[in-house]
Amino acid sequence: MVIMRKIVKEKTLKENKKVKISKAAKSKPELKLGKLKAKRSIRTTLFLGFLFPVLMLVVLGVVSYKTASKTIMEKYEESSMNTMEAMSLYGQTLTDGIATKALEQITNVDMKKYYELYDDNTDPEWITHFSNAKTSLRQMMGLGYIGHYYTVPASGSQMNSRESDYGAELYSQFMASDIGAYFTANPAQKNNWFGYHTAIDTLAEKSSEEYAFTYVQKFISAETFLVIDWSMKSAEQILEKINFGENSIGALISGDGREVARICKTNAEGAEVLEKVEGAVFVGTDFYQASVEAGEATSNYVNWNGESYLYIYSPIGTSGISLCSLIPQSNIIAEVSAIRNLTVLIVIVAALAAALVGTYIASGITKTVNVISKALEKVAEGDLTQKFEIKRKDEFGTLGKVLNDTIENIRLLMTDMIRFGGNVNQMADGVSEKTETLNESIKNISVGVSEVANGLQVQAEETDRSNSKMRQFAERLNDMHEETVQMSGAIKGANEAINQGQVIIQELNDKAQTTASITNILVENVSGVQKHSVEIEGIIDTINSIAEQTNLLSLNASIEAARAGEHGRGFAVVAEEIRKLADQSAQAAGEVQQRLSKMSVMTDKTTQSAEETRNIVAAQGEALNETIAVFGTIEEKVEKLVGGLQVVVDGMAQINADKDDIQTSVMNISMEAETAAASTQEVTSSLDEQVGVMAKLAENMEYLKKETAVLEESINRFKIQA
Repeated sequence: MVIMRKIVKEKTLKENKKVKISKAAKSKPELKLGKLKAKRSIRTTLFLGFLFPVLMLVVLGVVSYKTASKTIMEKYEESSMNTMEAMSLYGQTLTDGIATKALEQITNVDMKKYYELYDDNTDPEWITHFSNAKTSLRQMMGLGYIGHYYTVPASGSQMNSRESDYGAELYSQFMASDIGAYFTANPAQKNNWFGYHTAIDTLAEKSSEEYAFTYVQKFISAETFLVIDWSMKSAEQILEKINFGENSIGALISGDGREVARICKTNAEGAEVLEKVEGAVFVGTDFYQASVEAGEATSNYVNWNGESYLYIYSPIGTSGISLCSLIPQSNIIAEVSAIRNLTVLIVIVAALAAALVGTYIASGITKTVNVISKALEKVAEGDLTQKFEIKRKDEFGTLGKVLNDTIENIRLLMTDMIRFGGNVNQMADGVSEKTETLNESIKNISVGVSEVANGLQVQAEETDRSNSKMRQFAERLNDMHEETVQMSGAIKGANEAINQGQVIIQELNDKAQTTASITNILVENVSGVQKHSVEIEGIIDTINSIAEQTNLLSLNASIEAARAGEHGRGFAVVAEEIRKLADQSAQAAGEVQQRLSKMSVMTDKTTQSAEETRNIVAAQGEALNETIAVFGTIEEKVEKLVGGLQVVVDGMAQINADKDDIQTSVMNISMEAETAAASTQEVTSSLDEQVGVMAKLAENMEYLKKETAVLEESINRFKIQA
């Protein structure tokens, strides 16, 4: 309706303008339009038009390059961090494996008996325990990440993978080294990782480069240490896995500052190789010290030797060993340099192409526009004999043909209009009155239809927006419901795992109580053995007394036999045998006495070990009871969480109900929009009637054109023949 209103208004203005032109034509038969002077050439306009998308392309390239660079660098950093953490976990597996093997060896029965009870090689079972202990250590060598092993005893024979004896000074030099000083200063500490074992290296005349780090485990009840090396080959395999390109540095660093570092270099054949780094790279730097103090995996950019590097730190479990890496920032940026080069190339090519295409198009358009402008200037002066000679096959060619047809039609129109004149002024007044009345009516209708149309437009937009929001709301609601169901299932699984853990811990508690009972029985039995040993010592004293009495009787018998002479010779032989038996009884009693002394020592140690075991079992029982209490607390928290989730599920159900109410409201709005549309159709039908009136008015206007005579004088100024 608004468009119809504009058409009527434009037609009225045109008619009024024609009347004015006709009047002006009477006074000015010749109208000089003059030449149009362009303020800006088409070539300049096209160049500026092409320049804008080129600039936008430059902006797009810069933004894309920065975005891609940032994304690639973030992904590279994330990938590098994940690689470091994965290798830290692998390193933790190796260090835990070595620690576990060390604990297995010191608790091995043969190893314990040899170094704790049978360190005297005069004992008949010495060789058996010694051989079995060495066999157990040799089997440990089958693990690829274990290098050499050594036992450092205060007494007893040494065992090591080199099959060498480093003499009695090994223990004293070992205790005088940094390792011995550590255990002396920390008597409660039973094990630790170190970078070097200088005492062993000196006596073995071997280089510390054969191993990366060493693990030292102290025996529980003996002044003996077990030393196990982490092989250098195994450590270098980890460093190979964290190779991040040319000049990147990876290192394993022990808690006492030993640094096994490798740098990536390219050899003459173009292959990447890892070379040993002399001197410290990380130890002593501020960023490494800050990472050690933080005690957790971290990454950040640091300045090292005047260049920017991505520094990554990841600790290996609780061993005190850490995995570090320095990645040149240039390696990371190199991955996005291709994007930068491609962006620059595309921008340059696009700029050149835009300049060439713009120049070519501008030249053709300028030439064609000049031809049309010159011809139109003459047409504006009244020369309708002009022809537009345009040989282009594009829109300008079509424009030239249309202009030629237009001029031809104008010539024909002018010829016809010269022949006609008439009652234009008389009919113009009547047409003007009708036009004003009709224009006012259509204006009122147009205002009403415009208001209805605006209302419908706003209502339609609100309806669409509501539908869109409802769809998004429904999707989010479904996602939340699914996530709630999954969380509920996960918590139920956690509750079941807690119940299972309580059952397992209860079983461990029962077993610990059983172990405590057995330990008490063992202590009582050992005490009984001590009592029997005391009784046996009394019996041995009796035997010694009998042996002494027998010796006296034998001596008396020998004296009496000597007095009897020849008749007492047989009795003398018997007395001699009795003396021998008494000596043997005394000797046997002495040996039994020695065995009982050793047995007493063993019994004392066994009693001490049993007491320590009973204390440990009691402590384990208390820890299990505390663990059971913690599991109970976790179960209560999980039950509260389940209750909270149930409230969320109920809330989700209420939201679903509210969603249905909102959808009902949207449907009502849609029905109202349909009603308004029906009203608009009625108004449109009313406008159709007015269009019919306008059609009749147009017929009158056409008749008025045929009857016009006022335009004849104005038309006479046009040249329609050559």
